[in-house]
Amino acid sequence: PRVTPDEVRSIAANHITSTNLNRVGYQGSTLYIAFNSGAVYQYEKVPYILFAALLAAESAGKFFNPKIRNAYAYKLLMLDPFDQAAT
Repeated sequence: PRVTPDEVRSIAANHITSTNLNRVGYQGSTLYIAFNSGAVYQYEKVPYILFAALLAAESAGKFFNPKIRNAYAYKLLMLDPFDQAAT
């Protein structure tokens, strides 16, 4: 599923060093992840503790794949929701 531009809010970006992930953000209970490929997804109903653990992980990709990737409902976003001032 895709999210329309009207559904996208500006999210502060947290840049991370990863071979797969580029930026992450969190708002409400939604986790936003921008991949190095350019794709941006939102993951719904993700506990904040998982967002904090992702930021603190030694390897963001190794944390993301088993803990978040297929564990939460997700949508591909048509527009990048990250605050451009923070990038």
